[in-house]
Amino acid sequence: MSASKEKVLDFLRISMSQEAVDSILETAKDYITNQGQSLPEVMWTDYKELYDINELYRRLMPIYQEYFEDEDLDYVIEFLTNPKSQKYVKLVTSPVYSEVSNISMDYMNEIVTIVTLKMDNNGYGDIFNN
Repeated sequence: MSASKEKVLDFLRISMSQEAVDSILETAKDYITNQGQSLPEVMWTDYKELYDINELYRRLMPIYQEYFEDEDLDYVIEFLTNPKSQKYVKLVTSPVYSEVSNISMDYMNEIVTIVTLKMDNNGYGDIFNN
């Protein structure tokens, strides 16, 4: 048995609110800026105008229905809405999370650079150019 559309939608509205998505976008923008890169401001504006949270929910719905049942989502919803859990929920949409994300992305980029150089030195660099 799979989770109902109503239960999945409840879960998505709590776990992936428009505010959370906006925070993720700001984190990405900050990360790009901190890397010394920039993108035209109109790109960010257009993205925000085109982004439809309900379309995202529609696309995610089948995945959550396939892997979860209503009871599973009840547990997660209870956690996410519990006052004692709010500190965690606020953390993942806060500047602290942005810092954690930036550090994680920096580290991942370092590893990718090392692996890419190692592959280049071992004659595998051409696979990225095809």
